[in-house]
Amino acid sequence: MIEAGWDEQADRLLIIPTGFIEGDSPFSANLGFVVKDVAAAKDSINWYAQHGYQQIKLYNSIRRRWLTNSMNVTN
Repeated sequence: MIEAGWDEQADRLLIIPTGFIEGDSPFSANLGFVVKDVAAAKDSINWYAQHGYQQIKLYNSIRRRWLTNSMNVTN
């Protein structure tokens, strides 16, 4: 995914590559990582961090408890 916005101060378009993580469900878009548990969520977060992504979007079926168990997993 690519997040885009306008930088008013610099008068230019900002494009930020954005990670995409979603839970496994019949409605999964399958555009990024589809995770089934906390370990897979952590692995996905680390993969995006290691590849220079500055942000991650979380989509349908992500369980809230996974988020608290997945924070601060990168160095």
